Amino acid sequence: MLDNLICKIAQKGVENPEERAVIEYGLKQGVNILLGLIVMIIIGFLMGILGESVIFIFTFVPLRIFAGGYHSKTQFRCAVVSVLLVTVTFCGIIYIVNSFFVFFLMLFSFLVIYKYAPVQNGKRPLDELEFIIYKKRSRVIMGVEFLVFIVLFIIGYQKGTNILMCAWLLEAVLILMEKMNLPHLRGKDLVEKSVK
Repeated sequence: MLDNLICKIAQKGVENPEERAVIEYGLKQGVNILLGLIVMIIIGFLMGILGESVIFIFTFVPLRIFAGGYHSKTQFRCAVVSVLLVTVTFCGIIYIVNSFFVFFLMLFSFLVIYKYAPVQNGKRPLDELEFIIYKKRSRVIMGVEFLVFIVLFIIGYQKGTNILMCAWLLEAVLILMEKMNLPHLRGKDLVEKSVK
């Protein structure tokens, strides 16, 4: 039903089949992203951390967009992996109370993201310029979020530091999952292959 609606929207006023396919793809991706965000908010609500889940989305999503990471091959697998990872991540927001442990995980996540981002998957390789731009943007986002983390750490707002740490840790895990999934694609190797 949703696919039919998307097809009808894409066909309105678009004669070129290639343009229609691009519009359909964009609409489907938009719907998938929206559903993912709704699922995260529902999980947060069910776990009693609705506000924290919204803050998590605002810290995680921008980093995820530019740093990349694991993508499932099917929508069903994506949904299952996403629900499991978000649930475990939200448990971290709730239950991790050791400040040293939070700081250690933040440092580990920072090193992984800084070294490997942006991680590409085989679906859409980045050209050389996009690679450079995504790397810079992911580092700027991390820089801003790290400053927020330091302020929250200094004022002793544990839940806030946990949210940022969990967002970074989830991104680091997704990056490492993609690296293990595609061991032959390492950073600029993919860029070089796409430029040739």
